[in-house]
Amino acid sequence: MSQVIRISESIYERLEFLAKGFDTPGSVIERLLKFYEKHYTPVSSPTISTPMNVGLQGPVRTLNPDNPGNLSHTRILEGRFGNERVKNWMQIVYVAHKYASGYYGDFEALRKATQSNIVKGPLSESGYHEYPDIGISIQGADSNNSWRNVLHLAKEMNSHIEVSLQWRNNDKAAYPGQKGKLKWEPRKKIGKTHVKVVKIPENIFTIKATRGAAGKGKPSRKGFVVFKNSKVADPITNSYPNSMKILRNKLLDKKRIVKRNDELVLTEDYVFSSSSTAAMILMGRSANGLTEWKTTNGMTLQDYENQDITLSKDSSRRP
Repeated sequence: MSQVIRISESIYERLEFLAKGFDTPGSVIERLLKFYEKHYTPVSSPTISTPMNVGLQGPVRTLNPDNPGNLSHTRILEGRFGNERVKNWMQIVYVAHKYASGYYGDFEALRKATQSNIVKGPLSESGYHEYPDIGISIQGADSNNSWRNVLHLAKEMNSHIEVSLQWRNNDKAAYPGQKGKLKWEPRKKIGKTHVKVVKIPENIFTIKATRGAAGKGKPSRKGFVVFKNSKVADPITNSYPNSMKILRNKLLDKKRIVKRNDELVLTEDYVFSSSSTAAMILMGRSANGLTEWKTTNGMTLQDYENQDITLSKDSSRRP
């Protein structure tokens, strides 16, 4: 089964730039993934192939992972998140966050992804427990919330999760003394998957603003190229960044920008280091290129570059 990944022209150019020899875009992506997995995936225990059956002699309730009922007054007999075994609810929460820390790469992304209460660094009050190896502290939770939180992360990362548990002999337990099993498995991959990279048709971006600014351009491998005859705002604002004044004067001195019919225009296609630099030169003021550059239908450069990668199944196979 083949998968089609649709990406923007600028991202495709970046893949081409990273290509070596007879590399295809697919092999470049594979090399980038290997690099990511090597540097950002948390180290876990070796793959566990033995089934979990400790303490599960006798009747066992198979629980719905999405609606397991009341898990209060339960203890974990044996559990596993990904390839790592756990022995209690707090440990499975920690292991899930250890995996997620490598998966998301930074604290803010992890904080937004998790449903647990976490803080960066050490904290030992209000029920928090510090985990120095991943640089965060996690607030303790009851068994119901612990399961809900780790299941959420498992689904986000497509990781295996499994718990064998037992209700304590407590009148308030849902099933005093009985045993249960919770399990959620990642989506199955059928057969070998091939990746085909398809470029999204190139878009031209425009800026039209006060003081005569009007230009067109597009992202490029080296930054952002603004097309010849784009109009530059005149005059600049009082708060114009000094670095932009220096660049503007340099472009004027080298005749990259000239005065024509009382307007400042670019005399050639010019590659700026970023979309924001390009926007600030054209607009004569501070600007964020990701939001100022827009397509003819009003899509910002930021939205264009952040388009979700769409996957469409293709039953054909590569020869």
